[in-house]
Amino acid sequence: YEDEEKGGPQDDDPRQLARAEAAMRWILAQELSPAGTYDKFDPTSFIVLHGTGRLIKAGRCAAADELLAKLAPGLLPSVSDNAKFDPPRTTWFRLRTKCLAELERWSDLVALSASPLRGSLSGQHVRWIEYRFAEALRHVGRPQEALDGVNRALRGKTDGWARELRAGRLVERDRHDEAGEQLRLALARAGNDEALGFLVKGLHL
Repeated sequence: YEDEEKGGPQDDDPRQLARAEAAMRWILAQELSPAGTYDKFDPTSFIVLHGTGRLIKAGRCAAADELLAKLAPGLLPSVSDNAKFDPPRTTWFRLRTKCLAELERWSDLVALSASPLRGSLSGQHVRWIEYRFAEALRHVGRPQEALDGVNRALRGKTDGWARELRAGRLVERDRHDEAGEQLRLALARAGNDEALGFLVKGLHL
């Protein structure tokens, strides 16, 4: 999950980031419409979604969240023209949940999880959105719902990291035997995976 946002060589240039943020604010203020010259293409949402991704990579989540909040996710397409990319609506949820999680605004994340648009999300990154919703539930003291959310987010995933995440949530529910089994399976699959071994050492069973 930590590798979700892969930074580019210029993403840490403060002058470029400042210019990009100013451009996004100006574009939002124009209230451009996808009609007319752009036909069905909405330049505003495309530029803002791409630009806020850069801000998030640079750790400027508060500014990114403010910009994302100015887009109405319900008006963004829920279907992608290219199977390699998530629909814009899913991208909005992915970026917004990333911002809220980084800012530790767990109550806001829980509120966002109740959005009626949640059921319309599709694409390869929906798991990440569901995982952040689960983390928010854990932080607001709803551990069973958090565990259910992690299981939902990682459904079908048997990678070591996925089992380690499940184990962590099971430990919080005092389900140590089940957590131990998840770790046993994770280690058996990972072999000599040092990174996974390091994570397991930090998990107290």
